[in-house]
Amino acid sequence: MTNDDGFVRIRINNQKDRDNIHELFTAMGCYINAVEEFNRLVINSVDADATFHYKLNGVEDGSIISKVTSVFNYIGGHFTNMVDSVALNEVSALTDTEIEITKPHEVYVLAKRLSEKIAELLVSDQLVKPYIDPVKLAKILMLISNGNEYLFEDETVELGNYGNVISINTKFRSTVPASKMTLTKKIPYKGTDKVKVIRPCNFGTSKWDLKSIVTGDSYSANFDKDCDWLIQYQNGEFSTVTARHTLIISVEYEKYVTGKDFIIKNAIIKNVKVIEDDECEQIAVFENLE
Repeated sequence: MTNDDGFVRIRINNQKDRDNIHELFTAMGCYINAVEEFNRLVINSVDADATFHYKLNGVEDGSIISKVTSVFNYIGGHFTNMVDSVALNEVSALTDTEIEITKPHEVYVLAKRLSEKIAELLVSDQLVKPYIDPVKLAKILMLISNGNEYLFEDETVELGNYGNVISINTKFRSTVPASKMTLTKKIPYKGTDKVKVIRPCNFGTSKWDLKSIVTGDSYSANFDKDCDWLIQYQNGEFSTVTARHTLIISVEYEKYVTGKDFIIKNAIIKNVKVIEDDECEQIAVFENLE
């Protein structure tokens, strides 16, 4: 299974003439669901509004092989091109590193490790801190575990794309369902924030990466369609926003908190006022941002 045609292939090397053949198709469904959900989890760790799904392109001869292709919406950059490889490698690493998951804490540790791994890969592409939702990760681990339960001891599973072929450890088990994880709380916010611009968008309507000097939170935000400031700024009617400026914004967003971790989604800027920091204020602000 070393094809280099861009398709993701999931292959179960099963016993010939085995009984209960339906279990193989049930297992395949678990693996496809798990890899698709894991891809989506990785993508949403850096862009909460991006969407992802697989589309079946065919079932091939030779054991049981499902051939799927990735469908992305909204997300851009080289991360799109490598997300399948990142996800496949990390799924394999998860099942090899941890043979059995029995406690919610173990899922939280894995989620933090994955967030750090993604941050390393995206140093030049993304300044907002990646966040892996441990509740969703718990669901994915259970899917892999459930798929493994249907296989005989000598049956194996391979995942591959662009010539990269890795194996899933079929001995891996997880007994921690998403229902046992700390619930994710959604905290809506509507009000004022003072932010530094980490990365603006000088053309078009892509998100701006911001860091609040009030809360210390980093998040990405779109501008409301009725906010004239963005159009005026991009038309050159205002001076370029630099490190010496602070934006006072009216903003709406949803903060999703799971344990000690969080992610801010659906941030919309309604209004903007730009102020220039004096030297003392600027030093204090950047000390707080560190």
